[in-house]
Amino acid sequence: MDSSPQPLKRRRVDDSDQQPEGDQQAVPRDFEHHESLWLTDGNIILCALNKKGHGIGFRIHRSMLCKVSPIFADMFTLPPSDANETCEGVPVVRIPDSAEALEMLLKHIYHDRPLPLKRLDPNTPSLVRPVLSLATKYEIASVRSQIVDRLTEDWPTTLHAWDTLEAEIAAMQEEWYDKHKTYLDKHLPEPASAIQLAKTYGIPAILPAAFYHLSRLSIAYGPDGAEPKKQHRSYLMRGVRTAKWKSLKVDDYYNLLTGRMRLKDAASKAIFDWDFPHHDDDSDSEDESICSERARWRLQCDFEEAIGNDDDVLDVLRTKRKQALRSQWKICSSCSSYIQTEKLPELRENLWRRLPEFFNISRAAEQQ
Repeated sequence: MDSSPQPLKRRRVDDSDQQPEGDQQAVPRDFEHHESLWLTDGNIILCALNKKGHGIGFRIHRSMLCKVSPIFADMFTLPPSDANETCEGVPVVRIPDSAEALEMLLKHIYHDRPLPLKRLDPNTPSLVRPVLSLATKYEIASVRSQIVDRLTEDWPTTLHAWDTLEAEIAAMQEEWYDKHKTYLDKHLPEPASAIQLAKTYGIPAILPAAFYHLSRLSIAYGPDGAEPKKQHRSYLMRGVRTAKWKSLKVDDYYNLLTGRMRLKDAASKAIFDWDFPHHDDDSDSEDESICSERARWRLQCDFEEAIGNDDDVLDVLRTKRKQALRSQWKICSSCSSYIQTEKLPELRENLWRRLPEFFNISRAAEQQ
């Protein structure tokens, strides 16, 4: 189903505070002036309903709307009509959006009021959804780009940025609860809500990181966790991350489970495809003679087992890279260096690039 915003429509009614001449009957004004966005020199009035169902009028300037939105610019090219609704002689356009969202957007445009874009805030998706909806619907690129930039910082699009953020969060976990007496999970991005926001408003760039992070989590803990709530506290104190599992759709669950399986299978296959070029001939040194084919096979099996036992595949490969491979599996220095400096970094980058493939992200985005 196409979830894109519907075209803007204008109500064709004559509405004025003044009694018209002749036999015309005035339609009483049914909206309140916005306190700060009723500009006396404004030449257009946007009217929307607030949460209480009351109409709120925003008297602003056509030129400002045209400057930021091609949708409004196109609409204002329509020829005026005597049947248009007016207030104080100014045309009124009634829009089906919420007054609260419109207020947030106009205050940002007119007063440069910051958008609710706090770094790593788990509430960002719910806070920005109203204004992102308007920015997408009316193609206000400057506002939409600010929101997308913030989301991509919380959900990185490169492996380097992901590793940097992971290191920052790991450092925060060490003493967070002792210092702040609150769970770190309440101060970090939440993946399920980010996925729903991205799919609704066409932000596929953040989906790989969000799906991957979700694939690492246990459904046991958090507000939607399967385990009894009394068992959650000790885990959350240690920095365990959670998700709003109940907000996911059926296809999200399917893509999550199949993506986790594909990711592990791809990692294991790549490891057993390593060719160990240092042993292609008979020129092994005395040091290299300890590096038997069986020793290398045992190393590969150990990697496969570690990947099978841990859903954070990228972290497993990062950790293995730091281990002393030579002493642990009795492989030669050439093979140890080859794995640590070439094969593991190459494998992690390849898996990161393939996350959209593993989690069916391209197809999911096309279906929105």
